[in-house]
Amino acid sequence: MENYSNYSEDFIELVKKVNNSASKYGQYIGVGNPNAKILIIGKESAIDTKTEDGELQYEIEHLRNATNWLHNIKDNVALLDADKDEHWKKDGNASINPMYPYRGQRFAVYRKKKNGTEIGCGGTSSTWYDYQKIINNMDSISLNGERKRTICFHEYCFSTELSFVSAKYSKEADPIQRKESIRVRTTELLNLPFYQQFPIVIVAAGHYPKELGIDLEKLFGVQWDGKTIDRKENEKLKRNWYNVHKGKQPKLLIHTNQLSMNITDELLRLIAEVCDTFVEINDIKL
Repeated sequence: MENYSNYSEDFIELVKKVNNSASKYGQYIGVGNPNAKILIIGKESAIDTKTEDGELQYEIEHLRNATNWLHNIKDNVALLDADKDEHWKKDGNASINPMYPYRGQRFAVYRKKKNGTEIGCGGTSSTWYDYQKIINNMDSISLNGERKRTICFHEYCFSTELSFVSAKYSKEADPIQRKESIRVRTTELLNLPFYQQFPIVIVAAGHYPKELGIDLEKLFGVQWDGKTIDRKENEKLKRNWYNVHKGKQPKLLIHTNQLSMNITDELLRLIAEVCDTFVEINDIKL
Protein backbone atom coordinates (compact mmCIF):
# COMPACT_ATOMS: atom_id res chain seq x y z
CA MET A 1 0.00 0.00 0.00
CA GLU A 2 1.35 3.42 -0.97
CA ASN A 3 2.19 5.88 1.80
CA TYR A 4 0.73 9.38 1.40
CA SER A 5 1.85 10.61 4.81
CA ASN A 6 1.51 14.28 3.87
CA TYR A 7 -2.25 14.01 3.32
CA SER A 8 -5.23 12.90 5.37
CA GLU A 9 -7.63 10.24 4.13
CA ASP A 10 -10.42 12.85 4.04
CA PHE A 11 -8.37 15.06 1.74
CA ILE A 12 -7.37 12.21 -0.56
CA GLU A 13 -11.03 11.15 -0.85
CA LEU A 14 -12.04 14.75 -1.62
CA VAL A 15 -9.44 15.10 -4.37
CA LYS A 16 -10.50 11.81 -5.95
CA LYS A 17 -14.17 12.76 -5.76
CA VAL A 18 -13.70 16.15 -7.40
CA ASN A 19 -11.47 14.71 -10.13
CA ASN A 20 -14.13 12.13 -10.90
CA SER A 21 -16.95 14.71 -10.90
CA ALA A 22 -15.16 17.86 -12.08
CA SER A 23 -17.98 19.31 -14.18
CA LYS A 24 -20.40 18.91 -11.27
CA TYR A 25 -18.41 20.50 -8.47
CA GLY A 26 -16.16 22.86 -10.36
CA GLN A 27 -12.54 21.81 -10.35
CA TYR A 28 -11.54 24.22 -7.59
CA ILE A 29 -10.75 22.54 -4.26
CA GLY A 30 -8.66 25.35 -2.81
CA VAL A 31 -5.10 26.35 -2.00
CA GLY A 32 -2.79 26.19 0.99
CA ASN A 33 -1.97 23.62 3.64
CA PRO A 34 -4.57 20.81 3.74
CA ASN A 35 -3.30 19.88 7.22
CA ALA A 36 -3.83 23.38 8.64
CA LYS A 37 -6.36 24.17 11.38
CA ILE A 38 -7.78 27.30 9.70
CA LEU A 39 -10.14 27.30 6.71
CA ILE A 40 -10.84 30.57 4.92
CA ILE A 41 -13.79 30.73 2.51
CA GLY A 42 -14.07 33.69 0.17
CA LYS A 43 -16.84 34.74 -2.22
CA GLU A 44 -15.19 33.97 -5.56
CA SER A 45 -11.87 34.61 -7.26
CA ALA A 46 -11.38 38.03 -8.80
CA ILE A 47 -9.95 36.85 -12.11
CA ASP A 48 -10.95 38.77 -15.23
CA THR A 49 -11.78 35.85 -17.52
CA LYS A 50 -12.72 38.25 -20.33
CA THR A 51 -9.03 38.91 -21.04
CA GLU A 52 -6.50 36.50 -22.55
CA ASP A 53 -4.23 36.70 -19.51
CA GLY A 54 -7.17 36.23 -17.16
CA GLU A 55 -8.43 33.24 -19.09
CA LEU A 56 -5.01 31.58 -18.78
CA GLN A 57 -4.81 32.45 -15.08
CA TYR A 58 -8.24 30.93 -14.50
CA GLU A 59 -7.22 27.75 -16.29
CA ILE A 60 -3.99 27.45 -14.30
CA GLU A 61 -5.44 28.33 -10.89
CA HIS A 62 -8.94 26.84 -11.12
CA LEU A 63 -9.44 24.40 -13.96
CA ARG A 64 -6.22 22.54 -13.11
CA ASN A 65 -6.62 22.82 -9.34
CA ALA A 66 -8.03 19.36 -8.66
CA THR A 67 -5.65 17.70 -11.13
CA ASN A 68 -2.65 19.43 -9.57
CA TRP A 69 -3.72 18.27 -6.10
CA LEU A 70 -3.85 14.74 -7.47
CA HIS A 71 -0.27 15.14 -8.71
CA ASN A 72 0.75 16.36 -5.23
CA ILE A 73 -0.79 13.30 -3.61
CA LYS A 74 0.76 10.85 -6.06
CA ASP A 75 4.20 12.45 -5.54
CA ASN A 76 3.51 12.88 -1.78
CA VAL A 77 4.73 16.48 -2.06
CA ALA A 78 5.41 18.15 1.30
CA LEU A 79 4.30 21.71 2.02
CA LEU A 80 7.73 23.30 2.13
CA ASP A 81 8.74 21.50 -1.09
CA ALA A 82 5.76 22.88 -3.00
CA ASP A 83 6.28 25.12 -6.02
CA LYS A 84 9.82 23.89 -6.68
CA ASP A 85 11.05 23.30 -10.22
CA GLU A 86 11.21 19.54 -9.99
CA HIS A 87 7.49 19.34 -9.34
CA TRP A 88 6.06 21.98 -11.63
CA LYS A 89 8.20 22.55 -14.69
CA LYS A 90 8.93 19.00 -15.70
CA ASP A 91 6.11 18.92 -18.28
CA GLY A 92 7.05 22.27 -19.83
CA ASN A 93 3.63 23.79 -19.08
CA ALA A 94 2.98 26.92 -17.07
CA SER A 95 1.55 25.96 -13.68
CA ILE A 96 1.54 26.71 -9.97
CA ASN A 97 1.36 24.39 -7.01
CA PRO A 98 -1.96 24.90 -5.16
CA MET A 99 -0.26 23.95 -1.91
CA TYR A 100 1.92 27.08 -1.98
CA PRO A 101 0.91 29.21 -5.02
CA TYR A 102 3.09 32.17 -6.05
CA ARG A 103 5.51 31.37 -3.28
CA GLY A 104 7.82 34.24 -2.38
CA GLN A 105 5.37 37.10 -2.93
CA ARG A 106 6.08 40.29 -1.02
CA PHE A 107 3.75 41.52 1.72
CA ALA A 108 2.40 44.27 -0.51
CA VAL A 109 -0.61 44.78 -2.77
CA TYR A 110 0.22 44.60 -6.46
CA ARG A 111 -1.78 46.94 -8.68
CA LYS A 112 -1.51 48.10 -12.25
CA LYS A 113 -2.83 51.57 -13.02
CA LYS A 114 -4.67 52.45 -16.22
CA ASN A 115 -1.55 54.18 -17.52
CA GLY A 116 0.42 50.95 -17.09
CA THR A 117 2.27 52.00 -13.94
CA GLU A 118 2.82 49.05 -11.59
CA ILE A 119 2.59 49.44 -7.82
CA GLY A 120 3.74 46.91 -5.24
CA CYS A 121 5.76 44.87 -7.72
CA GLY A 122 6.33 41.34 -6.48
CA GLY A 123 3.32 41.68 -4.21
CA THR A 124 -0.05 39.95 -4.08
CA SER A 125 -3.80 40.61 -4.30
CA SER A 126 -5.58 42.75 -1.71
CA THR A 127 -7.43 39.63 -0.52
CA TRP A 128 -4.31 37.58 0.13
CA TYR A 129 -2.73 40.67 1.70
CA ASP A 130 -5.61 40.76 4.21
CA TYR A 131 -5.36 37.01 4.85
CA GLN A 132 -1.68 37.51 5.67
CA LYS A 133 -2.52 40.40 8.01
CA ILE A 134 -4.71 38.09 10.07
CA ILE A 135 -1.85 35.60 10.40
CA ASN A 136 0.62 38.38 11.22
CA ASN A 137 -1.70 39.54 14.03
CA MET A 138 -2.12 36.13 15.65
CA ASP A 139 -0.07 35.66 18.81
CA SER A 140 -0.57 31.90 18.51
CA ILE A 141 1.43 31.97 15.26
CA SER A 142 4.91 33.29 15.89
CA LEU A 143 6.39 35.06 12.86
CA ASN A 144 9.54 37.15 12.97
CA GLY A 145 9.88 40.46 11.13
CA GLU A 146 11.27 38.90 7.98
CA ARG A 147 8.48 36.32 7.76
CA LYS A 148 5.87 39.04 8.20
CA ARG A 149 7.18 40.71 5.05
CA THR A 150 6.25 37.76 2.82
CA ILE A 151 2.99 36.02 1.93
CA CYS A 152 3.19 32.82 3.95
CA PHE A 153 -0.39 32.36 5.18
CA HIS A 154 -0.64 29.23 2.99
CA GLU A 155 1.42 27.41 5.62
CA TYR A 156 -1.21 28.06 8.28
CA CYS A 157 -4.48 28.08 6.32
CA PHE A 158 -6.39 26.32 3.60
CA SER A 159 -8.56 28.64 1.52
CA THR A 160 -11.33 28.10 -0.99
CA GLU A 161 -14.30 29.97 -2.49
CA LEU A 162 -18.07 29.74 -2.21
CA SER A 163 -18.41 30.10 -5.98
CA PHE A 164 -16.49 28.50 -8.84
CA VAL A 165 -17.47 31.44 -11.08
CA SER A 166 -14.90 34.21 -11.45
CA ALA A 167 -14.92 37.85 -12.58
CA LYS A 168 -12.78 40.93 -12.06
CA TYR A 169 -15.56 42.38 -9.87
CA SER A 170 -18.40 40.50 -8.13
CA LYS A 171 -21.04 42.54 -9.95
CA GLU A 172 -19.70 41.27 -13.31
CA ALA A 173 -20.14 37.57 -12.49
CA ASP A 174 -23.16 35.83 -14.05
CA PRO A 175 -25.71 35.73 -11.17
CA ILE A 176 -27.41 32.53 -12.39
CA GLN A 177 -24.12 30.65 -12.77
CA ARG A 178 -22.94 31.96 -9.41
CA LYS A 179 -26.11 30.88 -7.62
CA GLU A 180 -25.97 27.37 -9.09
CA SER A 181 -22.24 27.05 -8.39
CA ILE A 182 -22.75 28.04 -4.75
CA ARG A 183 -25.75 25.74 -4.40
CA VAL A 184 -23.73 22.75 -5.57
CA ARG A 185 -20.59 23.63 -3.60
CA THR A 186 -22.45 24.23 -0.32
CA THR A 187 -24.65 21.14 -0.58
CA GLU A 188 -22.27 18.63 -2.17
CA LEU A 189 -18.71 19.81 -1.52
CA LEU A 190 -18.21 22.02 1.54
CA ASN A 191 -20.21 19.58 3.67
CA LEU A 192 -17.68 16.80 2.99
CA PRO A 193 -15.49 15.63 5.92
CA PHE A 194 -12.33 17.46 4.80
CA TYR A 195 -13.90 20.92 4.99
CA GLN A 196 -15.86 20.06 8.12
CA GLN A 197 -12.84 19.03 10.21
CA PHE A 198 -11.29 22.51 10.51
CA PRO A 199 -11.66 23.89 14.06
CA ILE A 200 -11.46 27.48 12.79
CA VAL A 201 -13.48 28.66 9.77
CA ILE A 202 -13.43 32.23 8.50
CA VAL A 203 -16.20 32.92 5.99
CA ALA A 204 -15.11 36.16 4.33
CA ALA A 205 -18.09 36.32 1.98
CA GLY A 206 -19.94 39.44 3.06
CA HIS A 207 -23.69 39.24 2.47
CA TYR A 208 -23.58 36.24 0.11
CA PRO A 209 -24.98 33.85 2.77
CA LYS A 210 -28.00 36.10 3.34
CA GLU A 211 -28.55 36.98 -0.33
CA LEU A 212 -28.14 33.41 -1.61
CA GLY A 213 -29.76 31.48 1.21
CA ILE A 214 -26.64 29.85 2.66
CA ASP A 215 -27.30 28.53 6.17
CA LEU A 216 -23.84 28.69 7.75
CA GLU A 217 -25.12 27.32 11.05
CA LYS A 218 -26.51 24.20 9.39
CA LEU A 219 -23.57 23.79 7.03
CA PHE A 220 -20.91 23.83 9.76
CA GLY A 221 -22.87 22.79 12.83
CA VAL A 222 -22.44 26.08 14.69
CA GLN A 223 -24.63 28.67 16.39
CA TRP A 224 -24.37 32.46 16.16
CA ASP A 225 -23.81 34.21 19.48
CA GLY A 226 -26.50 36.73 18.52
CA LYS A 227 -24.31 39.83 18.35
CA THR A 228 -22.85 41.58 15.31
CA ILE A 229 -19.63 43.46 16.03
CA ASP A 230 -19.66 46.61 13.89
CA ARG A 231 -18.96 50.33 14.17
CA LYS A 232 -21.68 50.65 16.83
CA GLU A 233 -19.45 48.51 19.02
CA ASN A 234 -16.13 49.82 17.72
CA GLU A 235 -15.94 52.98 15.62
CA LYS A 236 -12.57 51.90 14.21
CA LEU A 237 -14.36 49.20 12.23
CA LYS A 238 -16.08 51.83 10.06
CA ARG A 239 -18.16 49.81 7.56
CA ASN A 240 -16.63 46.48 8.56
CA TRP A 241 -18.33 43.88 10.77
CA TYR A 242 -18.13 40.28 11.92
CA ASN A 243 -20.30 37.62 13.58
CA VAL A 244 -19.02 34.82 15.81
CA HIS A 245 -20.49 31.30 15.67
CA LYS A 246 -19.41 28.35 17.79
CA GLY A 247 -19.97 24.58 17.77
CA LYS A 248 -19.33 21.68 20.11
CA GLN A 249 -16.37 19.98 18.35
CA PRO A 250 -15.02 22.60 19.37
CA LYS A 251 -15.47 24.81 16.32
CA LEU A 252 -15.22 28.56 15.71
CA LEU A 253 -16.77 30.19 12.65
CA ILE A 254 -16.30 33.89 11.96
CA HIS A 255 -18.50 35.43 9.26
CA THR A 256 -17.28 38.79 8.01
CA ASN A 257 -16.82 41.13 5.06
CA GLN A 258 -15.24 40.01 1.84
CA LEU A 259 -11.58 40.66 2.54
CA SER A 260 -10.40 42.91 -0.21
CA MET A 261 -10.59 46.68 -0.59
CA ASN A 262 -11.76 49.01 2.21
CA ILE A 263 -10.95 46.57 5.00
CA THR A 264 -9.72 48.18 8.21
CA ASP A 265 -6.71 46.97 10.16
CA GLU A 266 -8.99 46.92 13.20
CA LEU A 267 -11.21 44.22 11.66
CA LEU A 268 -8.23 41.99 10.88
CA ARG A 269 -6.76 42.58 14.34
CA LEU A 270 -10.04 41.64 16.04
CA ILE A 271 -10.49 38.49 13.92
CA ALA A 272 -6.97 37.43 14.92
CA GLU A 273 -7.79 38.17 18.56
CA VAL A 274 -10.94 36.00 18.48
CA CYS A 275 -8.95 33.18 16.88
CA ASP A 276 -6.14 33.49 19.45
CA THR A 277 -8.60 33.28 22.36
CA PHE A 278 -10.27 30.20 20.86
CA VAL A 279 -6.91 28.53 20.23
CA GLU A 280 -5.75 29.17 23.79
CA ILE A 281 -8.97 27.98 25.46
CA ASN A 282 -9.08 24.77 23.41
CA ASP A 283 -5.32 24.13 23.39
CA ILE A 284 -5.15 23.96 19.57
CA LYS A 285 -1.73 23.73 17.96
CA LEU A 286 -1.49 25.78 14.79
